[in-house]
Amino acid sequence: MNLKTLRKHKSRVGCQYICVIITIVFLTSCAYTPISNLPSSVHTVNVKMFKNETFQHGMEERLTNAIIKELIADRRLRVMNNAEQADAVLSGVITNYTRNILATDRAGDVDLYSISLTASFVLKDSRTNQILRQQKAVIATTTYVPKRSRIEFEREQDARARLLSDLADEIVNRIFE
Repeated sequence: MNLKTLRKHKSRVGCQYICVIITIVFLTSCAYTPISNLPSSVHTVNVKMFKNETFQHGMEERLTNAIIKELIADRRLRVMNNAEQADAVLSGVITNYTRNILATDRAGDVDLYSISLTASFVLKDSRTNQILRQQKAVIATTTYVPKRSRIEFEREQDARARLLSDLADEIVNRIFE
């Protein structure tokens, strides 16, 4: 290798090295870090069984379990089984469940339903009983196609499962607003 070739090689290696460093710095600075606006003393939460004011049996247990699942996946708060060991306590009420017809065919058979679930929640500091977050009406809505012989369909129970998951996700998001 002559001197000119050696300088070009060093220049390329130096440029590649700088590009790698810049890329690493850029990627690590853009990493998503969830932010919580809760007090810094709140690290754990206990989720009480939600109450159910609707005629839809079992929704309270499924929503409570879906919220716990979302909190565990979120990882900003550790879920505790015992309220006395938790920094905060989450409780709530399912206040409304509706099913509406969105579309029918010429014969009057339903082609599309809309279902909605409404809940309220309160997150309190377990030591001071101070309200940390409170929402009166958190609503999730989804649609589904009922069973028909000539088209694909979804059972209402499957749509409800999706609805509960969506509502749990929305409640957890509002806890950290």
